[in-house]
Amino acid sequence: MGDVRGKKILDACCGESVSSRQLAQKGALVTAIDLSSQMLELARKKEAQTPLGITYKKLSCSDLSVFPNGTFDVVTSFMALMNCPDYPVALKEFFRVMRAQGNLFFSVLHPCFAIRGFPWAELHTPSENLTLIIKEYFNNTLIEQGFVLKKRPNHNHQMKRYKSFPT
Repeated sequence: MGDVRGKKILDACCGESVSSRQLAQKGALVTAIDLSSQMLELARKKEAQTPLGITYKKLSCSDLSVFPNGTFDVVTSFMALMNCPDYPVALKEFFRVMRAQGNLFFSVLHPCFAIRGFPWAELHTPSENLTLIIKEYFNNTLIEQGFVLKKRPNHNHQMKRYKSFPT
């Protein structure tokens, strides 16, 4: 992510704000959002104990209408987008609130650990093996929202078959 001093960062789905606090400690101007009142309460308690200047808001990452276009230099979302019911809308909002040439950093659960219902994985059970077919789960959606990928993840190794667990 590089030097974040003075950069305006949106930490989407911040949870109890571990990442938000690390970024603020490195000099970033952090706005942290989450839908969970309980998580925000924990985050605000940490902020009260050791103030870092983080602004907390209860918001959905799919509706960032309180922020004007181009508000943030960086948007982060760690281990959350895979739980977002409408991640394409969230990505569209991330793109909108980022300044031109801004950066998005995110992590998601590896698809090989996905269960039925995740929108980027399909489970098939040919013969005795469980096969997990991985779609281009975020790449195409990111590009459709206007992002330019600097490095595409390599998912070829994920097309292997995994033995199923007995039920």
